[in-house]
Amino acid sequence: MNGYEKRTKEKKDAIIAAAKELFFQHGITKTSIADIAKKAKVSQVTIYNYFGSKNTLLLEVMKQHMTHGLEAGEELFLEDIPFKEKMKKAFEMKRSQAPVMSKDFFDSIPWSDPEMQNLYQEMRAKSSTFTQKMFEQGKAEGAFHSSITFEAYLAYISAIDNIITHPDFMKSSDEHKLAIERLVWYGLLGK
Repeated sequence: MNGYEKRTKEKKDAIIAAAKELFFQHGITKTSIADIAKKAKVSQVTIYNYFGSKNTLLLEVMKQHMTHGLEAGEELFLEDIPFKEKMKKAFEMKRSQAPVMSKDFFDSIPWSDPEMQNLYQEMRAKSSTFTQKMFEQGKAEGAFHSSITFEAYLAYISAIDNIITHPDFMKSSDEHKLAIERLVWYGLLGK
């Protein structure tokens, strides 16, 4: 990589880092290109030259964030530990991300945008292989009843994900968090 390419990469990385921080703190609609440029110490023109639009920059921020989460999930799957321990670590990883992202950020994500939907589906497809292998490990270790399908597991994990990533969840008491975790492992009629 020559000097120009290195400087270009450094600027792009600084822009993405600044955009991520500002988007996550204040939301997308409340963050301007001028805010991002100031934080990244570049001109607004540089941002438009590299990314074309705020939406394209948002997509890059989301892609990097989701890719990081996907890589962490794959690393967790490869750990030689019992399924229940993997799931506890997975929920903790999710919980640790919740305070990083504000409600304004979640509310301002353009989920109906076709490019955002494509990105989300692409990441979901990439995660499906290790997610299914984790399910199979859980079933083999007796963590799931034999009648539970992979599709039911995905629906369940999605519902739990909505609970533990909600901004109010992190503000709840430890007793509440432990009760949710108990529901995850044992259900309403469990131990």
